Amino acid sequence: AAQRAGDWARAQRIYEEWLRQRPDDALAASGLAAALHHQRQWPQALLAYQRAVRLWPDNTSLRSGALAVLAHMDPEQAESRLRDWLLQAPEDATAHAALGTLLARQQRWALARDPLERAVAIAPDHAPYHYNLALVYDRLQRTADALRHYRRALALGDPQLPEREIRQRIATLTEEGSDADVVR
Repeated sequence: AAQRAGDWARAQRIYEEWLRQRPDDALAASGLAAALHHQRQWPQALLAYQRAVRLWPDNTSLRSGALAVLAHMDPEQAESRLRDWLLQAPEDATAHAALGTLLARQQRWALARDPLERAVAIAPDHAPYHYNLALVYDRLQRTADALRHYRRALALGDPQLPEREIRQRIATLTEEGSDADVVR
């Protein structure tokens, strides 16, 4: 319940307590990794992901999560490892999104577009992928594409997204677009 509500600190405490009682519970280890990841506790999240991967080795989302955390800690190593992972798991939306987000954080907008488009194609109902792609399109001045993905992100909903800022950006882009149509 805490995780669904976005209360990641509470979810962390619950998973830690559960793992003290059942240290080999792969699902709890996975939940702890996600809770730490959402709180941006990078070193602890990486350790939690590594533990979860050891307990649940065929879970590709855990491996992608670990790589996404690594992207915050060591971007160069993460980019290389994400690209290698995508050769093995080309349908891993999380890894595509992690690579696109990493490239976007480095302001490599044109390079960030393709992996984020692929993430959206694989997981079209995942709001954060649409939001991140909208940000990239916005930076690339592809207004119509940015608006489409901002709107889709809002329609899908996600408590982690900055809804007010998205609505403001949509209004700004819409207004700018209508200004461009005015003959001067």
